[in-house]
Formats: sequence, structure tokens, C-alpha cells
Amino acid sequence: MWNNCCCNHPCPIFCGRLRCCTNDIVNPVLTGNFGYFNRTGQFSVGGLGIIPVSFVLGEGTSVLPSTAVPGAVTLAQGTYEVSYFANVVIPASGTASIALRLNGGLVNGSSVEVTGVAGEIVSISQTIMLSVAQSSTLELFNNTGANLTTTLASLSIKKM
Repeated sequence: MWNNCCCNHPCPIFCGRLRCCTNDIVNPVLTGNFGYFNRTGQFSVGGLGIIPVSFVLGEGTSVLPSTAVPGAVTLAQGTYEVSYFANVVIPASGTASIALRLNGGLVNGSSVEVTGVAGEIVSISQTIMLSVAQSSTLELFNNTGANLTTTLASLSIKKM
């Protein structure tokens, strides 16, 4: 009976019987699979080198620290919202860039570039959607041809 949602759990958002049910809202898109990874402190990485991040918090088995590539993340098959961030010191060239690699290949649309005065600390960030066809390794990396110094980096991944 649709008008008596106490018999139809989980309750729809328009439940009028707040006294008899908790009115839990079910989001059909998000799952409990997520992972948050970061790196704190100053760290220098060579051109096209991985910016290693460490596991901080997560839930589920779809987003895990990689056992094959230190500082990378293992993703199960699925679609993910991936947010990444780094505070970087602008190199002598005046340009800094970070991006994502999936199984060693550049993720299309993931490269973010900033320009500035050498020695200046700037923030770079971006969020993308990423589809993974099979268990894969994801890396945050220095997409600059020269050494790049980071003072903070993070990777936040949610399975959709």
C-alpha cells in the first residue's frame, strides 16, 4: 500500500508518516565504496614520476592501496568520481602539471596545468569521472617534464 510507507521500507523521501518511520533516504547512485589517500610534507618527484599517496580512510573493497605499485591505488571494475589535489612549487620553467595514469597510460582529460613565478606555491585540483573496465592501478603523477616539489597531495575516490 503506497500511502502507508511504514509497510514499504526504505521509505520514499515524501513519506508523510514521520512518527512511525525513520524516513531513511536511499540514494541509488552512491555506494559505500570509497577511498581517501594523501601525502603530507614536502616531497620532490622527477619528471613524469608518481606522486605517492598513502591510504588514510576508506570503506569497501573497490578502492584500495595498490600492492603492486607503492603510492598508487587499485580500483575494481566500475565508474568512479576521482578528485585530486596538490600544492606544488612552480619550477624554473614557470609551469607545473599533475595528471592521472591508469595502468600506465594517461587518463584523457586528467591533466591540469598552472603557470606562475618560479618558487611560488600554488594549488592544482580537479574532479573527473573515470570508468574502469577491469581491476586497474591508478596513479597521481607529475605531468611536468622537470622535477616538481609538492607540499601536500590528495586523491579522493568514490565508486558510483
